[in-house]
Amino acid sequence: MKNVLIVLLLFFVFVLARCNKQTTAMQSGNESKTAPETSNAGRIADKLEVYYFYRTQRCYSCLTIGEYVGKTMSEYYSEQIKQGKIDYQEINIDLAKNKELARKFQAGGSSLFINAIQGEKDNIENVMEVWRLTGNETRFKNFLKQKIDTLLGS
Repeated sequence: MKNVLIVLLLFFVFVLARCNKQTTAMQSGNESKTAPETSNAGRIADKLEVYYFYRTQRCYSCLTIGEYVGKTMSEYYSEQIKQGKIDYQEINIDLAKNKELARKFQAGGSSLFINAIQGEKDNIENVMEVWRLTGNETRFKNFLKQKIDTLLGS
């Protein structure tokens, strides 16, 4: 049991380090030339893509994030999902059919991305703040709801 906990802890540290590395690269302007626009401040989206990417093997935090995102989306946005205003999916990046979508979003592991589409323009954001909120479901859901409401202009 102790070995399992150590492996999970190391995996979690690896995921956070990778996310931090991606963020640092994006902030320093080293993102790939094919990376979509990531600035969506002050703009209202025509449509949102809310994608929770994960691997087949998931740690407790990864499972929790998936659960909380799913609850938030069903609790607050079921109508927008039915109307096509929001496309919400949980996507296993280990499956061959999802490789291209994972590449588009640059998803390398468990991560939540929101694409605020305006016209034909993607505005993809890796929502890394969710990792800090896994210990409090209410704060997590309130954070995600506020982020989505802002992007929708509501």
